[in-house]
Amino acid sequence: MYVDPGELNKRIQIVQKLDGEEYDDEGLPIKEERIIRSCWAKVTNTSGSELIKAGSEFSEAKKRFLVRYTSTPITTAMVVRYRSREPVAELMDENGESIDDSSGTWILTDADGVYQDHDILYVNPYGDSREYLEIWTKLGQREV
Repeated sequence: MYVDPGELNKRIQIVQKLDGEEYDDEGLPIKEERIIRSCWAKVTNTSGSELIKAGSEFSEAKKRFLVRYTSTPITTAMVVRYRSREPVAELMDENGESIDDSSGTWILTDADGVYQDHDILYVNPYGDSREYLEIWTKLGQREV
């Protein structure tokens, strides 16, 4: 299957949410997350006819993210972080320098600090060539 690499034009992050056993001063659990991969993707929405064929509710619209293949395991316990309405910007420090996490992956943010986390439903190698991965998701709830 042919994929035009120029169609991989949306920046996403694949994030693993870690439920730590540490608690803050108010006794609430501290939510942590780790960026597994930051990459470019082709993003498509599920069409109405696909929802009808699958017998899904229209409120359960799904997105498909097509990314380059990686040997790093991507599981349904992870989420895809994607900002669909506006371009994503890099987080800057007070000197205007880009901030990255300890692995060198850019931390994505925007002016509102609002993200859309998409729960991963399944991951599928795209075609037989193992050049791309297809990640099917549904919009999830982000805990802040």
